[in-house]
Amino acid sequence: MKKACWILSIVCLLLWAVPGMAQEDTTARDAALREAVQRVDGRPIQLAAYEYVDETDARCGFFVTSADRLGDTTDFAFWFMREGGGPQLIFDGAAQPLPEDEWDDDRTYPREALQAFRHKGHTYFLASSRTGQRQSDGSDLYMLMEGNLVHLKGFYAGAGYHPQAGLYGLDYDYATDPGFEAGRMLTPVFYALDGDQVTPTVGVEVLYDQLLQLHNGEDIQRKLGATRATPDSMYYLPNHMIVVNYTEYLSEYEMNELTTAYVGINNGEGTLVRYPNQLEAPDVTHPFWQACQTVDDARVEGRYTPNEYFDNPIRPAAFLALRADVMTTYGLEAAADIRAQLGEAFAHPHRGAATAEQLDAIARIAGNADPQARELFARTLTFYNIGALDEKASGVYDPVAVDRNGNGIIEAEDTPANSISLYLAEDANNPRGAYATYFHEVGHAIDANVQALQAQPGMFSQQFVADTGLLTQVTLEQAIHYDVSHHLKGIIEMHTSDADQVGRIFNWIWPPHWDAGLRDEDAPVTRNVLRYYNRLFQDAGYTISDIYGGTTDNRIFLDATPEEEAMGYSAVHYGHFGEEYWYVIKKTPVQVSFSRTHTLPAELFAGYFSARMRDNVEEISYYRYFLPQSVQVLDQMVMHMLAALDKHLP
Repeated sequence: MKKACWILSIVCLLLWAVPGMAQEDTTARDAALREAVQRVDGRPIQLAAYEYVDETDARCGFFVTSADRLGDTTDFAFWFMREGGGPQLIFDGAAQPLPEDEWDDDRTYPREALQAFRHKGHTYFLASSRTGQRQSDGSDLYMLMEGNLVHLKGFYAGAGYHPQAGLYGLDYDYATDPGFEAGRMLTPVFYALDGDQVTPTVGVEVLYDQLLQLHNGEDIQRKLGATRATPDSMYYLPNHMIVVNYTEYLSEYEMNELTTAYVGINNGEGTLVRYPNQLEAPDVTHPFWQACQTVDDARVEGRYTPNEYFDNPIRPAAFLALRADVMTTYGLEAAADIRAQLGEAFAHPHRGAATAEQLDAIARIAGNADPQARELFARTLTFYNIGALDEKASGVYDPVAVDRNGNGIIEAEDTPANSISLYLAEDANNPRGAYATYFHEVGHAIDANVQALQAQPGMFSQQFVADTGLLTQVTLEQAIHYDVSHHLKGIIEMHTSDADQVGRIFNWIWPPHWDAGLRDEDAPVTRNVLRYYNRLFQDAGYTISDIYGGTTDNRIFLDATPEEEAMGYSAVHYGHFGEEYWYVIKKTPVQVSFSRTHTLPAELFAGYFSARMRDNVEEISYYRYFLPQSVQVLDQMVMHMLAALDKHLP
């Protein structure tokens, strides 16, 4: 393995200011800090880094003084100075004892890298150094606590901080590979930084197919696969980064080379990013984590290994969030306008009634919804009616009036046209999430009414056309067929390498090939494919089960065999199983014909809208994984619905 030398490349002098101080001239304040240090230490200040302290309106500085060139002397000192206080000596290099053997020198020598930053409301300073004659890189992390600077942690191989990547470093792992006295591997380490706690972060394993949850997942897959080596493991880190491990055999050395590539995740998009510069001097023109085009540019020698002893790993669903503020929680006060609108909309249900507590809960959920979904919900509340809310009502949107008592006439107690009905009290405890059914039926109502606003029949979801990353001018239904068919073929191929068998099983599952014959040897593979999907749908795949069922005539849906039930899998049958709900089938003595009912896009939009209203990141991640092209159409559809409201309403 080739040796790697890692040098922190941090700008020597970093002047930091909070946004509110952007226009303030801090030069005089910084000069005062420097003068206070110089009064107690007559050596020149070689490095300085500053940070503004929000709570007290104080300026802080970290200083490196030395009479000689940095890197070659122990005649130096680290100083900390805070406005309103006196200089604090952090480290005195001259006080280090001389080594008996220069090759065993473990003294610290400062390097030209000093960084100040704020993280989670705390101020930190990071100073780089080297140790002894072998010049091993190192860093020391300090934190401002009650006006004093406290040493938190030393990093043997150096460390740095980036606002998006967080605190990071490298560990040295020594080995005795053939032909090398001490082969060295650099292992990337990322740290959770919370006050004075510095903890190695834990990676959660990510499967290669899960990259398709990203908007540009297929592009990232292609880039990661465009290399001589094959990715053999991937981990998602809490800093919204995926690390990809490669093992590549080097025949000329008869050994394996371990490398890691990095994919930064931002708002559902993946970007190959460059690891810190391996340069002798700081490179101002090429900052850390710069976007790059090739895997080779994103790779570094080393291999990331997650901490195996952490009990509560952070789930990777976070990188699929629709927006940056997913942790924001709005109370009822922030949703006051929506609450008032709900009160009016629910004022005249035809059977049953909503309680104030139920309306408060719905308003809170709506207030915390993603902004586009929330706006669409609030602007259309008056477009449709509330039908029945009692125990006899099932979750349904009725475009036409329903004769509930069966007397042949539509009366006041019957369900009016253009209304949603559901048992609201039961929906409050919905296992899929509180009021999931309500928001699903609202999605249907919005779908129909926005289309009617344009004086067109049917549903908006059935007519809308869009481009995706892979498809041009497709309807939502066409995108669904593409997603399901491609995913299904991939899963079948995962269970068998026999191309003919793949074709037979696919044709048996995919309509209209119901008469496609399966051989005896196909049965176990087919059963494993169906069970595979059932297990994938267990946690949050309810609507996905519905859509995959609708696309395959319910060959694939959330279900469980008695054996699987005993293993803890759900026995819930989730989907639409009514005769001819998805297809109209006509049989004659000579042939069987079928046609689709085109209900797929409406059901998908309603489910997706419900997930976005409830801000269910995990459920949304299912949509992005199982229906990546369809989600792109859906996201565009919501924006066009809002545009239609702007066009047709004052």
